[in-house]
Amino acid sequence: MIFIIPGRPIPWQRARTNNGHYFDSQALQKKKIQSLFKSTYPEFKPLEGPLKVEFTFTYLPPETMLVNKKRIEMLSPMIKVPDTSNLIKFYEDALNKFLWTDDKLIWSLHGEKIYADEEKTVVLIE
Repeated sequence: MIFIIPGRPIPWQRARTNNGHYFDSQALQKKKIQSLFKSTYPEFKPLEGPLKVEFTFTYLPPETMLVNKKRIEMLSPMIKVPDTSNLIKFYEDALNKFLWTDDKLIWSLHGEKIYADEEKTVVLIE
């Protein structure tokens, strides 16, 4: 199964505090992804059992890369911020109870950041 989320990939951020109360500053972003998933797969039941998940996060290359490099070289690994692990964590949490019953069911996990022609997040589940 493949789920594609258009737009710039979102890294996970720590919970914030306000007067000693913790809150998730990314709750609205997570709800948008959950709504997109529900509208894309309206009858979907969350997956159970061992899951193998691959995340591909694509970003537009910086202007300098387009000027100084050939187009074929643009589709290359991205080794700048945000951290790949923070990107994965955000989407694991956002898709919990929607794509899978619990992210603890993921037994194999792979993530990569690359430059491409459009910004998106691709989630491949086996």
